[in-house]
Amino acid sequence: MRATTVDRPEGRGSAVWRFLRGPRFVDLPLRAFALVMGLTAFVPGAFELDEPLYVALTAAAYVLIVVAPFLPLSVVVASAALSGVFLWQYPDFENMSTEALILATAVLFSYMRWWAAGAGTLALLAYQVAATAQNGLDGGVPGLIDLGYGWLTTCLVGVAAGFVERRIQREITRREQAARENARALETMRMRFTSDTHDTISHSLCTEAAIIRTLGRAPHAPGADRMITELALVNAEATKRLRQLVARLRADAPESAHVGLRAEARLLVSAIEDGTAAGGVRLSTTVGALPEHASPAVGTHFTGFILELATNVIRYATPGTASTIAVAAEQATPTRVVVRYTSVNSADAPLTEVPRSLSTRAEAVGGSCTVSADPQGRVVVTVTHPLELVATEIDSEIATEAVPVRDDFAAASQATPGELSPTAQGDSASVAGAALPGTAGHAGTAADAVTVGDAGPVGAAGPAGSGTTVHAGHSHRRLEGRRA
Repeated sequence: MRATTVDRPEGRGSAVWRFLRGPRFVDLPLRAFALVMGLTAFVPGAFELDEPLYVALTAAAYVLIVVAPFLPLSVVVASAALSGVFLWQYPDFENMSTEALILATAVLFSYMRWWAAGAGTLALLAYQVAATAQNGLDGGVPGLIDLGYGWLTTCLVGVAAGFVERRIQREITRREQAARENARALETMRMRFTSDTHDTISHSLCTEAAIIRTLGRAPHAPGADRMITELALVNAEATKRLRQLVARLRADAPESAHVGLRAEARLLVSAIEDGTAAGGVRLSTTVGALPEHASPAVGTHFTGFILELATNVIRYATPGTASTIAVAAEQATPTRVVVRYTSVNSADAPLTEVPRSLSTRAEAVGGSCTVSADPQGRVVVTVTHPLELVATEIDSEIATEAVPVRDDFAAASQATPGELSPTAQGDSASVAGAALPGTAGHAGTAADAVTVGDAGPVGAAGPAGSGTTVHAGHSHRRLEGRRA
């Protein structure tokens, strides 16, 4: 059911009430005060004479008192003129026009219209001088004290009302700005969550679905163990990323500016070992000395390097042979360390080119990626990642944190055709794209190749007849003509 209260025309009573209460929060109290002062006209003895002119001038003064909060500047002019007329006609009687003048001046002070309020004050002072000159009731020192006290107390109330209104408006503005910022933050979080979900979970699910379809068509095809291993890695990484995304939605989830690099390495190695064990792949991992704390950017690249190496070793190492991945930090200077990632695996053919995705990431962070062979002829891929050690406050204690020496990964991804897409930077922890071979009896197709994350092939070159296709910033291998 659609609500119509917003679009419904405002009633006459509501419009009248809005006019009476005024646009400001302090208008209603000031107008109520003026109304009470105006109602004193009905008090017995309010009119000292029965002369029509006296009654008319006094009644007009009471009307001006009531109107003063609505039209303060006009009332200042009218009451100043009326005070002069009353003083000229009845100098020995109490002049109520001065009360209207004082109240209108106080209202101008509440609006912080200093020049207009000053003009009202000067008009009151001119009236007192004229009353003194004519020996009127408000003349001399007693009249000055009486009018001055009334002006001071009433105008102080007006000034206080003005500052209260200003404080209220500032608080309203602050809260409105905070509400807009919260709305923008919520929208940003929603868009980031949607983007991260698409860039990570969707890719992982597509990879898992493609691997499962291939295994379903040919469960005993060559390379099935590798695909099972990669499926386990993809699933483990997708689960981890999903937990991270869900944790961001918690209202009490703190935004940590630091990453426990050693703890991250242990979790990552555990996931890799579990995944390789599920597929029967002989991959061992070694974690050496590492900085305890690191910035989020360092953690992102750290995870990306290891997963790119692990996934490609699993995919391209010779079946049945042992492979290793080692990571350790070497002290270069007192304020700088170099994290070295090394993968060693046997391959059917030597690797003649540096893996493009690893090289792009390494160069973007100020490191390098090299390919060599050990004495046994195994492929050795080495990535260096320089880090700077800085002192920072972590959990109310001064500790050392590893930060990037340089981080041009996003710019490098955009500037170099065929490299990683900008969105892949936030997904560098994802498992590399899965290249699925054709099943028994048919060649692999483009539909069998699914890209997840930002890794490219590492290890031995693919078999003859296989080609590497670079598309939309992600690397994936399309194996054609391979049969069971």
